[in-house]
Amino acid sequence: MMLEDWGYRAIVAHDAGEGLLQLADGPPDLLICDYLLAGGVTGPRVVAELRRACGRAVPALFITGIIDAASLAEIAAIGGIVVAKPFKLPRLRRTIAALLKA
Repeated sequence: MMLEDWGYRAIVAHDAGEGLLQLADGPPDLLICDYLLAGGVTGPRVVAELRRACGRAVPALFITGIIDAASLAEIAAIGGIVVAKPFKLPRLRRTIAALLKA
């Protein structure tokens, strides 16, 4: 709802399968994901799968409290951007705006 309040159209998917189904409407402009997802799957893995399905490197933003060296390296390896929890909403808004301009 917050993203929609900021003027963005947001589509929610609870797992990679749902995300792939959402791609039927076309590729998104931005993927926002947590690092650790249900079943122990990582966000970078899901983002890589969604990008393959899109046929392009959709910008990816990871909002997470898991910021150890290994997770940050995995996110960096796919060119993801991290906003660490806790964060202030203005920072999140600026980061999203910057990613959408790129």
